[in-house]
Formats: sequence, C-alpha cells, structure tokens
Amino acid sequence: GRDDVIGIIRERFAESHPPVVVINGLGGVGKTEVAVEFAYRYRTSYQHVIWISAASEDTIRADVLHALTSLYPVALIPATDHEVLDTFRGWLAVNGEWLLVIDNAPDASIAKELLPEDHAGRVLLTTRAENRVLLAASVVVELKAFSEVEGATFLFQRTGSDPAQRAAAMKLSQTVGALPLALEHIASHVLALKVTLEDYLLADTLRYNDTAVPAADAWENNITYVARNHGT
Repeated sequence: GRDDVIGIIRERFAESHPPVVVINGLGGVGKTEVAVEFAYRYRTSYQHVIWISAASEDTIRADVLHALTSLYPVALIPATDHEVLDTFRGWLAVNGEWLLVIDNAPDASIAKELLPEDHAGRVLLTTRAENRVLLAASVVVELKAFSEVEGATFLFQRTGSDPAQRAAAMKLSQTVGALPLALEHIASHVLALKVTLEDYLLADTLRYNDTAVPAADAWENNITYVARNHGT
C-alpha cells in the first residue's frame, strides 16, 4: 500500500548525488514499515544494509557497535564509544554501495553525527519530529494515514476476507483512524486467531455508542474478546 513512497525513495537514491531521504509522519502511519520494506525489497542492490535505531543514545551506540562487528574482526573494534563512532564513520567514508537506515530519529540532524562529510552510500531516516532540523541535502517524504476507504481496503485485502466483511473493515478503519500500524495489528490478530473482521468488531470496547476508543486499548481488548469467545 506504500509503493508510491518506496518509488520516490528509489528515484531519489538513483540520483548522482543522492540526498538523505527523510520519511516524516505521525506515530503509527508506518514510517518504520516503509523503511523495512524498502531495505528488504532492494537489499541485493547494496553490499551492506545497516540499521540504526535512533530512539536513544543507548540504541545508537548498541547498533553502531553491532554494525562494526559485521564489518571488522572483533580484535580491531575499539573500546571507547568515541572511537567506535569514529571507526564507523571512517568505514562509511571509504566504502560504497551501502544503505544506512536511521530509524525513529528525534530529528534529521542525527545524521550529521553518524555520517562522514563525504560518502558514497544511501541514507534513509525516519522521524515523527515536526520542528525538525533538516540537512541541506535532504528530501522529506511526508507519510500520512490512509483515508478510511484506503484503510478498509487494506484490511479487507490483508485478511483475505469474504466480501460480506467489507462493512466491518470500514468500521474498523474508522475506529482506529485508518492508521496503517493499527490496521496491520488488527489484521495480524484476525489471521492468527482465525476469526472474521465482524468477530473482531464485536468486541465490547468497540461498541460504546459508535464512539471510537484509543487504538491501543481497542487492540488489547479485542484480542481478549475474540480469544475468549473462540477458544484460543
């Protein structure tokens, strides 16, 4: 359902001086999922695909160190954080044909910390920051939630539902605001529990006089409901 966004990323990376591509959007719209799909779909186009979770300083350090263990013998990996980062940037500077995904960054400025001044790789960064500090050479791709109809279509197709389930798919899409991550979560549980979309919709927490409930609460309560009523 995000082939258009993946196509834009692919086109920008094909440029002679590719920019840092920033996927921006609210939580739950599927930024990480797009990055995962792009990395998987085009993994054979790169000699190395490196994934850095920028959720915290700890995850950055851990993922940079993990990347180095796949690039250098353990004996050559330095001991201090500063030296590890310098070694990582040095590797990026002298090697090409790599894809670096920086996921869940507080803003795009984190790329300045991780990248050397010159490199021949491709950088894909995801962030929900609205007041983001962007690199001069970056391109921002705004990722939005589905429309309710698009959400219903995704849910219907993802679960391979019978045509009689279309109304339930629309209602579920409306309930979670057509957020792709919420819809994927629903679809995964519908398939795992082997229930229909109508079964899922009948959960008590989705029936408060047609008033939408928070997506996270709806997910958990629906799982409990369908499991209880279908013996799983």
